[in-house]
Amino acid sequence: MEINIAGDCILIVLIVLEVLNCSMDDFPSRAVRAFKALADPTRYKIVCLLVEKGELGCGDFDNQFSLSKPALSHHYRILENAGLIVTRKEGNHIYTRMNHAVLDELVPGFAGTHLKLDTMDAE
Repeated sequence: MEINIAGDCILIVLIVLEVLNCSMDDFPSRAVRAFKALADPTRYKIVCLLVEKGELGCGDFDNQFSLSKPALSHHYRILENAGLIVTRKEGNHIYTRMNHAVLDELVPGFAGTHLKLDTMDAE
């Protein structure tokens, strides 16, 4: 019996997508949502901070932006709806981190390119 690993892997992925009620046709709409989210300078900076720092609490963002809490919450919600960030609650604190799987799928090489640009701007 010959095993076709590439073919078998594609079949497994297609089955998983079918089970999750997702299709490859959904990729364009997810990409558009992510690019729209990243098009805003505040949300772009939030993503860059999270890529650079890892997980951050709301207080960490308050120190970085001169926006009201509702305004920042609005930006988090858009990034979360685009699948770019994930939040978790621990007691009264909310922590935010990147969903690297989604970012890498939709914008491969984001960290290498965009964080490098930030350091060049600072010089």
